Amino acid sequence: MSVQCPHLSNKNVTVPSQNSLIYKDECTMCFDKDKFKDGIDVCLKCFNGGCSSDPKLHSQLHSLKTGHSLSLNIQKILKVNSEDIYEPAAKITKLEIMEKDEADEETRLYDTKLRVRCFECGILPDDTVLPDDIQKAINVIVSSLSAGKKSQVQSWAPKLQECEHMSLINNVVTSLENKENKMCMHCDKTENLWMCLECGSIGCGRKQYDGSGGNNHAIEHFKETGHKASVKLGTIQPNGTADVYCYICDDNKFDPLLAKHLRGVGINIEDQTKTEKGMNELELEQNLKFDFSMVTDDGKSLTPLYGEGLTGLANLGNSCYISSIAQCVFSLPEFIKRYHENFSQHLLECKHQIPAQCLICQMYKMCIGMNSGEYSSISGNLSRNISNIQPRMFKEIIAKNSDLFSQSGQQDAYEFFIYMLKNISIAEKSIDNAFNDPTEVFDFYTEEKLQCTNCKGVKVIQQKTNSLTLPLISNNTSETTEELNVTIDDCFKDLCKAEIIDGYFCHNCQSAQTVTKTTSFASFPQILVVQMRRFELLNWVPTKINTNVILEDDNSVSLDTYRGYGIQPGEIELMDPVENTDNSVNIDYEKVSILASSGFPEDWCIYALHEKGNNDIEIAMNWLVDNIDQLSTPAPSISSKKNSSDSSFKVNDDLVNTICEMGFTVPQSKLALEKTNNDIERAMDWLFNNSSELNEITEGGVEGSSNDPPATVKDELPANYDLISFISHKGKSVHSGHYVAHVRKNNLELGDNKWVLFNDDRVVSQPNPPIESAYIYFFSRK
Repeated sequence: MSVQCPHLSNKNVTVPSQNSLIYKDECTMCFDKDKFKDGIDVCLKCFNGGCSSDPKLHSQLHSLKTGHSLSLNIQKILKVNSEDIYEPAAKITKLEIMEKDEADEETRLYDTKLRVRCFECGILPDDTVLPDDIQKAINVIVSSLSAGKKSQVQSWAPKLQECEHMSLINNVVTSLENKENKMCMHCDKTENLWMCLECGSIGCGRKQYDGSGGNNHAIEHFKETGHKASVKLGTIQPNGTADVYCYICDDNKFDPLLAKHLRGVGINIEDQTKTEKGMNELELEQNLKFDFSMVTDDGKSLTPLYGEGLTGLANLGNSCYISSIAQCVFSLPEFIKRYHENFSQHLLECKHQIPAQCLICQMYKMCIGMNSGEYSSISGNLSRNISNIQPRMFKEIIAKNSDLFSQSGQQDAYEFFIYMLKNISIAEKSIDNAFNDPTEVFDFYTEEKLQCTNCKGVKVIQQKTNSLTLPLISNNTSETTEELNVTIDDCFKDLCKAEIIDGYFCHNCQSAQTVTKTTSFASFPQILVVQMRRFELLNWVPTKINTNVILEDDNSVSLDTYRGYGIQPGEIELMDPVENTDNSVNIDYEKVSILASSGFPEDWCIYALHEKGNNDIEIAMNWLVDNIDQLSTPAPSISSKKNSSDSSFKVNDDLVNTICEMGFTVPQSKLALEKTNNDIERAMDWLFNNSSELNEITEGGVEGSSNDPPATVKDELPANYDLISFISHKGKSVHSGHYVAHVRKNNLELGDNKWVLFNDDRVVSQPNPPIESAYIYFFSRK
């Protein structure tokens, strides 16, 4: 008779509630899954999931840290007769995460083995009599959705909105002369036809970025007549759905009166049959066709790769923008060193009980998982879907406080890069590790030099940043379709050329004067990140610029020409105005740069962020789009915010607690919220950028260097760079389409080729990568 485990007590277990997050299908400290040999141990006290495989033993490490002694080991074992695992997936026709009964699917393919583990007594015998609460906890854990599945419960699909213009449609004909017409009225196009809902005119669709599509006759009809909306022929269904486009909103919209509008031109909706793909289906089909880049120019399949540093990331549904950035960043030696060493020590010292709730823990998990080769597998291998890396926990923790990135839609990879660096730096400072912050490899200072054309006085402004946006020439307004080429050096010249600014108030002259402004480098980063401005506003519509950017044959860049030298001997310095510290205006120029990269005027970007968006880039962007007709005039002056240190101002205690959870003290949190009028995102920015001021408040504060530049930034080393990685984008908008990453791997044994393409979880060697069409470049200083 076996001895009863003395730790089988109700006090060592918690019965999960409806809101409990149960990490039962993947380890929170690595990417081992319940389908791996040793399964996942689910803590019966806090529901953390840990692997039990040697030598990692993450579940045992969790028990050692927390004192939680009991866990439920869950192991999924593939059934012997599961050849049908190779059945092809059902055809996807929606941009969404499909809901299905995954429990039934797993039951069909896997047997589930459950065992109770005590970390002091070992695996308990199957016939062990369990106390009621322990048995109840096990039953709830087994029947509940995992934390990962909970984040997938709601389907993602673009939900069409109604607009007021649909109710204003006025039919000007009673019936079409030829209802069977299947050709554009202005050319011979017979597909992608759009019928005006006011007059019945049929025109072809827009010409696409790759030269496909129509000849723009439908939208030209709108420009000539002002008729508000059209419907895509072949997409009309008896249930009242169809692709309807509002030209005033310049977007797909839902027409609740579609049957009436069609009846007005003599079409009975009940007689219609869907014969053509809708825009959502075409967009998804285009995304699924990105395998075109998985073959060489002569049609041969690219060589798949696997091993250390060659692990892809599964697409969670429009998460390719995260994957592409992660591949470039986690391939850097500075990040590998920071998030590869002393992981166990951090886990034991981490103030978060569950590693899924700690960004630093997830940075370790991502970096080790992507670079170890342990989860690398060849496309088509049975283990691919079992062992691949799904960056779900990383996305959830990094995007926790962002309405933009926490959603399932496609986002701008460059915006995510800026957002990710900020949050990593905050996390590093919150654990008193600012001296070892790997994001500092991106930091450098730009120098703006203003010179008054009247008094010749100069002013030098040095500003810290972590990336650059380079302008691109465009031929989108030209009648020619000839491909444009420009060297990256020409782009740097364009960025740094002198700019004329009228109406600048010169405090030397005490009057408004014309000044010249030149931009240069006050210092140079170890890793230079360059975003190409591949989008411009044409008729207030974001349009992609497909100009090729040409680098030197060895993919190198020299920036010594663009070095700034500050105020030179003999130059007169412009006087500064007396600052009103009680009413000073803080402008986040990184966010201004992101908005301006979409083609909006800089003065309006500043106005939208400060006056309308409360420093929230998404709100500011939406305001700019909604008020696009105002942007042709100068922006109003921005006002000073009310001094939040006023004695009547009250700090939100809940926000204080939230910031304290990130490692800051109560006085530091309160000061930041006072400075930013209880805006938590701006408060975190302030804490990040003013750490020297924090140390004056209290001992033991968050340490780190101030964001203010030193009196003189000196960087006299050669500014020569090599291209080490780049991100490409295919599609008409940064918020749709697809992102992939190319990373140079010098340790590859593939002859002269060192370039690796990371297309989600597919990893291949690519001899001739499309460097000229990149959206974001990563350069390393020699």
